[in-house]
Amino acid sequence: MMKFLGFLFLVALGVAGYGYWKGWFEVTKSDAQGKTSYGVTIDNDKMSNDLDAMTKWAHEKLDALDQKIDELRNKAAKASNETKPELERQIRALEAQRGEAKESLQELEKSDVQKDEAKAGALHKKLQQTLTDTPVEKGGN
Repeated sequence: MMKFLGFLFLVALGVAGYGYWKGWFEVTKSDAQGKTSYGVTIDNDKMSNDLDAMTKWAHEKLDALDQKIDELRNKAAKASNETKPELERQIRALEAQRGEAKESLQELEKSDVQKDEAKAGALHKKLQQTLTDTPVEKGGN
């Protein structure tokens, strides 16, 4: 249980750090009458704009991934029996990544930024990682 709580703490810390770096959060300090107070300001507009940009980027990457899968299918249809299994394996792997990315994107689009900043930030990071690790260059293997 402690490992799980530690993991959740690290995720929350990572999201908070990422949000601070992106300008979603601002920490302020004020000194008045011998007392020091700290405050956190959340910029929902900045967060919404960044998430909208991420959503647009993800849709573009998913379109490119769909094109890559179509290219591999065409290549597999024309391939010899020796290379066809490898191409089909690549197609299955890309389809699995596409499925994960689409699921994360749907969750991100459904999330209410003002109510669930941590979830939206974590989904943003997961989606970006999935799509960044996916080869979508033109041509093909």
